[in-house]
Amino acid sequence: MTRRPLALTLALAFSATAALTACDRVSGANEQEYIQRAKDFEDQGNHKSSIIELKNALLKNPDSVEARQLLGQIYLKTDQGAASEKELSRALKLGANREALQPALGEALMLMGEYQRILDEIQADDQTSPTNRARILQLRGHALMKLGKVKESCDLFEQSRTIDASIPQTYWGLAQCAVAAHDMAQARSWLDEAIKLPSEKVRTYLFIGDWELLNDNPKAALAAYSAALKIEPDNLAALENRVTLNLKSGQIKAAEADTEQVEKLFPKTPPALYLRALLFFQQQNYPATRNALQEVLQVMPNHLPSILLAGATAFELGSYEQAETHLRRYLTRYPGQAYAIRILAATQIKQNQPDKALETLLPLLSPNSRDVQALILAGEARRSMQDPARASEWYARAAAIDPKNAALHIKIGLNHMSSRNFPQGMSELEAAAAMTPDRHEADNLLALAYLDQKQYDKALAAIQEMDRKLPGNPAVRILFGQAYAGKKDYARARKSFEEALAIDPDLFPAIASLARLDVLDNKTDVARKRFERLLSKDKNHLQAMLAMSQLAILDKDNQAGLGWLEKAAKAHPQALEPRQQLIPLYFETHDYQKALNTANEALTSNPESPVALDLLGTAQLAAGQKENALVSAAKLVAKMPRAPAAYLKLAQVQLSLGKLDAARKTLNQALAIQPDFPPVQEALANLEIQAGHTEASLQIARQMQTAQPKSAAGFLLEGNIHLATKKPAAAVQAFAQAFALDRKNTSLINWHQAAYQAGNTSQADNQLMQWLKAQPTDFPVRAYLAQHYMNTGRIREAIGQYETILQYAPDNVLALNNLAALYQQQRDPRALAIAEKAYKHSPKDAATQDTLGWILVEQGQLKRGLALLQQATAGVPTSATIRYHYAFALVRAGEATQARTILRELLAGSPKFPESEEAKSLLLRL
Repeated sequence: MTRRPLALTLALAFSATAALTACDRVSGANEQEYIQRAKDFEDQGNHKSSIIELKNALLKNPDSVEARQLLGQIYLKTDQGAASEKELSRALKLGANREALQPALGEALMLMGEYQRILDEIQADDQTSPTNRARILQLRGHALMKLGKVKESCDLFEQSRTIDASIPQTYWGLAQCAVAAHDMAQARSWLDEAIKLPSEKVRTYLFIGDWELLNDNPKAALAAYSAALKIEPDNLAALENRVTLNLKSGQIKAAEADTEQVEKLFPKTPPALYLRALLFFQQQNYPATRNALQEVLQVMPNHLPSILLAGATAFELGSYEQAETHLRRYLTRYPGQAYAIRILAATQIKQNQPDKALETLLPLLSPNSRDVQALILAGEARRSMQDPARASEWYARAAAIDPKNAALHIKIGLNHMSSRNFPQGMSELEAAAAMTPDRHEADNLLALAYLDQKQYDKALAAIQEMDRKLPGNPAVRILFGQAYAGKKDYARARKSFEEALAIDPDLFPAIASLARLDVLDNKTDVARKRFERLLSKDKNHLQAMLAMSQLAILDKDNQAGLGWLEKAAKAHPQALEPRQQLIPLYFETHDYQKALNTANEALTSNPESPVALDLLGTAQLAAGQKENALVSAAKLVAKMPRAPAAYLKLAQVQLSLGKLDAARKTLNQALAIQPDFPPVQEALANLEIQAGHTEASLQIARQMQTAQPKSAAGFLLEGNIHLATKKPAAAVQAFAQAFALDRKNTSLINWHQAAYQAGNTSQADNQLMQWLKAQPTDFPVRAYLAQHYMNTGRIREAIGQYETILQYAPDNVLALNNLAALYQQQRDPRALAIAEKAYKHSPKDAATQDTLGWILVEQGQLKRGLALLQQATAGVPTSATIRYHYAFALVRAGEATQARTILRELLAGSPKFPESEEAKSLLLRL
């Protein structure tokens, strides 16, 4: 097998090694007979047998110059540089002709990477023949080339050709010089000269293949490597290159065949393991890739192709820190390698380090860069920094180079969607879908985008296109169901979800979607049974356990909901979701220690998770551990230095500690990262109000209005500032502008509150009534108006609003409960029946227990009423009204001592509440 050539590029290749040993015994042949046998085997191309015979000769005579010299030359042919150098050096010491052996010794040193030794030790003298002089000059030229001394090396190649034009290696060197000078045509000309020569054709074909790759012609490169293999079927370099090219072009079977050939020739060697790893990587079997690479790196820890592939594999497995370690090792040797740079940048983006990613990408982002993937990654980094405008600039440059790149159009569309430019985002996703008539990814995103925007007919069109490409796919049936549910066509929605479930009976999204329809039909028992069936098959099914918790909480059974979440957390120690839901429930019951314990568990199981760290900080703050919360928030900022939300959390903790100046600095740091982040702007404006800097807060609101003139956010903030500073008339104007930009019911409610405070009561109420006339089922506005009437003593009008709500939604628990309370105030006999209905729908809700219990007590049904009020008090012990009702019922039941204790505690802790005067009067009578 001939040696692998010096590559035209800087890519490394393996040196195939074979561990060969001499025979255990020596026959009766003499030294010369062994040497002759070795020569005969060599003529047949049987290097392995030739080496064995020469080792037998050396057992007969360790000082045989001829055997040492021949063995060194055969090692050279099998790419065993160190073994060759050892034998040739020993032959020289034993008296071999130095002039004859110098070229071979130089080639051995070249294989070993001992370039400086070539320059120091391999030199021509007056006794050197012209042919050997030419060979030595080209060897020294290649050594200089490896040491980065291109001009000196090219001069030596020219001298070598002038002396002897029949040495192929000289033309390879001249081709490298032409490549360095960016003269690809001249490089090919030198290789064409080399292929005409009778020797080293295999290595020349390999160089030609490399040249074709540099000129982006993989088919021609494949042909060149195949030509090399016709001459030498077991040439490792050609097999490696052909495997790589076939993998890139998707010719998996051809790559598999060549990999098996390498494994047959060199079983369990680094080359075979590396190629198998490449094959696994192409097949997306990343764990197997990792295992194969571990075997390579155990033997060859500095094998750079394996290090690069290990970095890419770790990235795919989500081991981003490990990926970065491998990639930095590789880039230390080859700092400009584009593929490694791109993966490292992608790794840094995944680690929330977009600024580092942009720095990594700099070598690939010149003004004239045509590296589409690098430009896309720069856009991804900017998008990760919540800078959609600059992300669009990078995406646009990439699209100008590759306008038919569907994946790029998807990214552009998503970027527009993130900046709320929905029309442009939809347009890009539609373009991507049109470019990929046989793929469904863009259709899927388009359908999801239309669903998000409540454009259900357009969503259905996109889903139908997906259905054409993915017939019988249950995920498509779920999308159909979501679109029909959005259109309130619940019958067709249910049918679609059931079709998905018929394909996959355990498909959780279908089960959960049907359960939501069951809840809409007030059939929570049916919904619960769906999840119970799933749990009977898998008792620790995380999503089913979470769903059971949600159903329990929906039924106002917070204890059962809490129980399911605690079971889920115990069964899944690393899962964050149950802990994210548990902690707020612990807050509601003031069990801050459990909240802290749960948050610490989350962080212990997920020490690198920003979400877990944020949970801990939130729990610490709620528990009053403000200094600890400050430390956690600072760590969160250190972990996510480009995330404005992290700075906002830190500022909130600083504000809780009264550190206004520190909070102001933190919020300004967040705005330096993303100037148009409304939550931070609003927090800074509120801080300035708190500090008495009204004008500074208004300036922030007006900056928002200028930056986003079509957004209501700036005007809503201005309105809230005016309300906070007791200027309702100015607030009315700001809220009116917000409502004109975005006709949301929340903006209308804000406007009504300001108008009422400004004294425009009739105008304010009329505006709400006109809105409800046009949108009679807007229950949030109607409920707000009813509460407004209650607060202003207009009981009959409040009753009218709740009665209207119940005409459209007869089972609305809030409306039922409040209407029952109002009827009782008016001594309306319908009160009890309405309260019973509210309680039936939500028997574990403290509000319905309180209303029904109070009505029962007032109507003389003391025993049941007292029991309900006791339950309500236990459920919400902080409600002053419920505790007053319970104390009143206790007095009626003759429990004056207990009632007196409750009233005293109540009035001491809550001196002002709606029934405080009645509570004082009752206490005085006891």
